[in-house]
Amino acid sequence: MEDLIANFASNDWFKYVTLAITIAAAVAAVTPTPKDGSIWAKVYRGIDWLALNVGKAKQVGAPATKPAEEAKAEVVAK
Repeated sequence: MEDLIANFASNDWFKYVTLAITIAAAVAAVTPTPKDGSIWAKVYRGIDWLALNVGKAKQVGAPATKPAEEAKAEVVAK
């Protein structure tokens, strides 16, 4: 297994592939999912694919948690 990892790590292309995946993952993590049908949605789909965000790893819909301001307002109202 160490030989396999050393073989991949010694190739120049491996550095560029991991760099591309890392950058795409960072962009996908900080960018909200665009609405379907827009040009940005098509670009974002390519970024998601490059970032290996497939299947259950994809961001779908609204976040599960409420923003801090809404949570504070609910606590104050009670």
